[in-house]
Amino acid sequence: MEYNVVIDTNVLISAFINPKGLPSKLLEFWKKGYFRLLISDYLIEEFNEVIHRPKIKDKYKIREEEITELNQLILEKAILINIKGDLKLCRDITDNKILETAIIGKANYLITGDIDILNEDLLKELSMKSIKIIGVREYLRVLMRK
Repeated sequence: MEYNVVIDTNVLISAFINPKGLPSKLLEFWKKGYFRLLISDYLIEEFNEVIHRPKIKDKYKIREEEITELNQLILEKAILINIKGDLKLCRDITDNKILETAIIGKANYLITGDIDILNEDLLKELSMKSIKIIGVREYLRVLMRK
């Protein structure tokens, strides 16, 4: 079974910051077709806004070509989910848009390192919709068991 997965922006940014880390490995698994990436315009915009911040792009010497390459791959390979932006499950408006992407896209997994999303109430709420919220390490274990 190929899973539908939403990857939170913090995980995508981490993949650029540490090319040898687990988030980078997760992206490699997606590129090789181990799961389907669900994404919304909001997540694409947030990724691009955050990755272009000087304290990230300059500090970690991220090249524009790398960013463009991932954006192009997302446009070609990811499944674009249209969200309305009116979900209110979490106190953080931006987190609600990530959750809405997962719900509307019928994701199997939402991969994040965001403590606000990893709270018990949200875990229960999304598990009722058959969406598991987990970290990168845990999802890589899921992939290894496939």
